[in-house]
Amino acid sequence: MPETEREKRMIRGKGALSLNSIADVWKNVLDRLRSQLSETTINTWFDEVEVVTMEDSAFVLHCSNSFKKSTIEARFMSHIKAALKDIFSSDLEVKILDDQQLSAYHGVAPDRPGSLLESDAFTFGTYVVGPQNKMAYAAARDIRVDIRQSNHEGALIDEIQAADRVYDGIVINPGAYTHYSYAIYDALLAVSVPAIEVHLSNINRRESFRRISVTAPACRAQIVGHGFLGYMEAMDLLAGGGPLA
Repeated sequence: MPETEREKRMIRGKGALSLNSIADVWKNVLDRLRSQLSETTINTWFDEVEVVTMEDSAFVLHCSNSFKKSTIEARFMSHIKAALKDIFSSDLEVKILDDQQLSAYHGVAPDRPGSLLESDAFTFGTYVVGPQNKMAYAAARDIRVDIRQSNHEGALIDEIQAADRVYDGIVINPGAYTHYSYAIYDALLAVSVPAIEVHLSNINRRESFRRISVTAPACRAQIVGHGFLGYMEAMDLLAGGGPLA
């Protein structure tokens, strides 16, 4: 979309920065975010974000994925605003439009396919981190990932104990054991390896008994309701990506 005269005036006169378009501004923002966030975090959450306009002290973005949009608004908005202030030496309002809002803004909605991340059918039964996808993610973060699965409490405890001083972190989805397995809690507490508990669904919005986790207090963090991305977030935290909030 051609820049307005207002956009051109805002983009010009930025010292040594080479900012010839609003796309250049967004690229510069992302470059600054990379100094604070891991490349995996950038690729995971910002891959569907595009710049719309910059005018009247507002920087407008578009993200067709409502889940990613809400995550960016909740966790990364301060990072974006700080980067823009660093570039322009003034505070800019940041707006992220969804498809409907973009349609109202331009009069034409973007032609984009729906995302699996927005599907209620995206559950543990339809997605499991396995040998194929774990290798792609591990390569992106340059980390080694080993997967262990068992339906038996004792076997899970054995794996937790075996991980001590061997692995740098544990990502665990205890399933129903979450709500009553003090044995798994004790095992996690006893090892020196930091652990993060992950649940694909938001257990805090399910039945009352599922809202109780006896294992979470032994973990560094608990991630719920982010589908398979929860595993990526957990690995990112353990690999030094820093908190996502």
